[in-house]
Formats: sequence, C-alpha cells, structure tokens
Amino acid sequence: MVTIYKNSGLPMVAPEVDGPDWMAWVIFGSILWAVWAFVEQQTIALMIVVKSSYSAGAASVAFTTLNLLVASASLRSLVRLPDWLYYLGHVIVFRYASAVLHEQAFLDRLPNLPMNSSVLCPDNNAEYGCRYRNGTYYLLERYHFPENGLDHGRQDLELWSNFGFSFAFFGGMFVLNLVLYLVPLPSFIKSKFRD
Repeated sequence: MVTIYKNSGLPMVAPEVDGPDWMAWVIFGSILWAVWAFVEQQTIALMIVVKSSYSAGAASVAFTTLNLLVASASLRSLVRLPDWLYYLGHVIVFRYASAVLHEQAFLDRLPNLPMNSSVLCPDNNAEYGCRYRNGTYYLLERYHFPENGLDHGRQDLELWSNFGFSFAFFGGMFVLNLVLYLVPLPSFIKSKFRD
C-alpha cells in the first residue's frame, strides 16, 4: 500500500508549478489501491472455486480486461455506448475508478491540448492535429455532462460519489470473500480438490 501511494505521487507532483497537490495525490493513490484490492479479492474468490491457481489467475485477468474494455471510457466513449452496455457498466468498479481518474487528470486542465510538442493549438481549435481545446473538451466526448446536450439526465463525473463507489465495490468483494470462506463449500467443489 505504501508503494502504491509513493508511486502515485509522481504524476501529481511533477506537473504542478505551485507545488504538489496533496489532495489529488491522496485521491489518485486511493483509487489505485481500491482497484488493486478489488482485483486481488476477485482473484481470491476465483481461487476458492477453481482448483488450478493459474486458471484462476487467467480467469481474473480475463474478467478484469473485459470489464476495463466495457466500462473505463478510455477505449470507448460512454456517451456513444448502447444503452444496455452503458447501464451494464454501472455494476463494474472500473467505471467509477476511471471516472475519478479522468476527472482528476483532465477537468479544467491541459489548455490547448496539442498532438505533439511541435504543433501549437490556438484557442479556435482549427489547426491540424488539434482535436481538443482543453481537457474538459476531451471529457465531453467521453462522459455525460449536463452541458453537452447528450446526457438524457445522466451525470457520469461526480468525483466523491465515484470515489465512494470504488471503495464500495472493494468492500462488497471483501464481504463476498468472507461469506465464501465461512459457508461450507458444496461437495462437488470439494471433490475437485481431492487427489
């Protein structure tokens, strides 16, 4: 846990001119820890019912990758998702963790986002290679905002509620593991582990 917090401070301290933003660093590190702990608990839950630890680990990686693809808004915009897939993302921890990290990194930051260091992006956003005026325009394409007219009553970026949901998913998975360890396993699962 100390390693996660220590290393999460690197992107938060370096870009700041006035000094480090300690609250952003704590939020960033906490979200990384919550996601790591959730995936760890998910893997532990799979190891209870799968005999091979390698198979349980591979299944956990597959579930995690699929969940990241569906709900993180990094590869596909949540605004353009079909409704059923958008609502399916509400039961995935990565939707909330990604929203916190995106909001923290891009909202009202990064003015005149250039394609690279040689292309300058003026405010009118008309130059080749300039897709977004700033980080907020990037978020408007990825998440529902009341301002973009595409929200249909949806609001995806609420920092503290998304932060809380990330930890609620970890807590839920932790409680599920406690229940799985306390409840006796069915005989068909026990028979898998007998040699």
